[in-house]
Amino acid sequence: MMWRKLIAVNTLAWTAVNIGNSLIMSRIPRSFFRRSSKLFKVFSWERQGEVWNQFFRVKKWKNRLPDGSMIIRSGYNKKTIPSYNDATLATFLIEMRRAELTHWMTMFYGMLFLLWNPRWAAVLNILFGIVSNFPFIIAQRYNRPRIEAIETKRNRRMIPFGSEDDSL
Repeated sequence: MMWRKLIAVNTLAWTAVNIGNSLIMSRIPRSFFRRSSKLFKVFSWERQGEVWNQFFRVKKWKNRLPDGSMIIRSGYNKKTIPSYNDATLATFLIEMRRAELTHWMTMFYGMLFLLWNPRWAAVLNILFGIVSNFPFIIAQRYNRPRIEAIETKRNRRMIPFGSEDDSL
C-alpha cells in the first residue's frame, strides 16, 4: 500500500517539477541565452553534434520527441524551423538553448526526491529524471551545432570585404 502512495506523490511531484521548471525557464529573458553562449558551447569532441548520432542514432528518433509547446502555450515549437531568415534562426537558437537548459535543470531537480523518498525510491526517481530528460538534451546537442553553423556562415557572408574581420 505504501508504494502506491509513493508512486502517486512522485508522479505529482514530477508533474509539478516539469511544468513549474518549464514556466520558470520560459520567463528568462532571451538576452540571457544570447549572452550566455559559452554555457552552451559545442565541444570539439562532439564533432558538431555528430558524436550524438554515432552513439545514439539521434536522426532515427529525434522527431518522435514531444515538444513542450504543446503543454506550455508560451513555449516555442522546435519541431521544425518555420523559416531560414536571420531573425527566425536567431530565435530558434535561443529557444534551443532554453530547451537544453530546461532539461538539465529538470534533471537537477530530481535531487529533491531525496527529501521524502526512501533511498531506493529517490535513486529510482533520479534515474527517471536522467532517462526522461537525456534524450531531449542529446537532440539539442545534435541539432544546435547545425543551426549555429548556418548562422555563422550567414554572418560571415554579411561582413563587408576590407573590414577588420576579414581574417575569418
